[in-house]
Amino acid sequence: MITMTQIENPRLSLDELSTLQRKIEERIAGASDFEKLDFFLYSLGANKLILNKLKEYNLNNYSEYIELTNRPFDPRINEIDKNIQGISLGIISYLRTYLSKR
Repeated sequence: MITMTQIENPRLSLDELSTLQRKIEERIAGASDFEKLDFFLYSLGANKLILNKLKEYNLNNYSEYIELTNRPFDPRINEIDKNIQGISLGIISYLRTYLSKR
């Protein structure tokens, strides 16, 4: 059960970031993984960075992105996937640095 404190102060450990990084690199991350990352970013005042990029590709949520990447190979899909993966991994890299200094 999620408490109000967790909602107000969500936490991601370095281990959780490593797991999330691995999932994204291996393309097995689900919509909930991206939502968890977005929720944590929200607590830092930097929400919707990934979601805003998805909207540039006319995707409204993470589920649509996951569904798109599960389709047969298409150069456009590959471009979208590389962009979202790059942004996500860049954010995780930044967060790992940020959290390791705390």
